[in-house]
Amino acid sequence: MKPKYTYKKNRNLLKNINFEYFETYSLQRGEKLEKKIKSLESEFDKIKSKTDRNETLKNRLSEFHSSNCQ
Repeated sequence: MKPKYTYKKNRNLLKNINFEYFETYSLQRGEKLEKKIKSLESEFDKIKSKTDRNETLKNRLSEFHSSNCQ
């Protein structure tokens, strides 16, 4: 047996919701959020770059160590 749903239009639904604080992704969009996203992406790229460099150095060191220990 299928559950019965009552469909309401968005404006009617929102009028009947009691809330003190309301937040959705779509309401967060804007210039301020876009700047924050770009800042976080930039920070992530820097960290990823450092991680990649560290991995390369580890590999080179490992190769150096294995070639000198033989």
